[in-house]
Amino acid sequence: AKTKTKNELHFVCIDNRERHKDGTINIILENGQRLLLPPNIKTVPSILLLHHGNRVLGGIKEILHYLKPGEETIMNQATNHNGEPQAFSFCEMGSSLSDNYSYLDMSAEELSAKGN
Repeated sequence: AKTKTKNELHFVCIDNRERHKDGTINIILENGQRLLLPPNIKTVPSILLLHHGNRVLGGIKEILHYLKPGEETIMNQATNHNGEPQAFSFCEMGSSLSDNYSYLDMSAEELSAKGN
């Protein structure tokens, strides 16, 4: 995940698991602890919404549909509702254009730091 949303989720790898005779499945975590796999999780990937009555979202399409509004809010805040990062402006650079930004058409001599 490329955004902060990943910090709000708990990811559990189900590769290491054991099935019991009664049909329950325990996930064995990296630290050796066992975690009961909720019986309403039937597919991978899935999201279990603990604060929404343990509702399960299964499959990429449903998960992305659920996460999209939050991601759009984060993107809009980061890009000032532009969808793209803003370019620099002369207001950000102070009264002088020197040393704050480099330009592609500058020579190596122009890029070198020189004192007065």
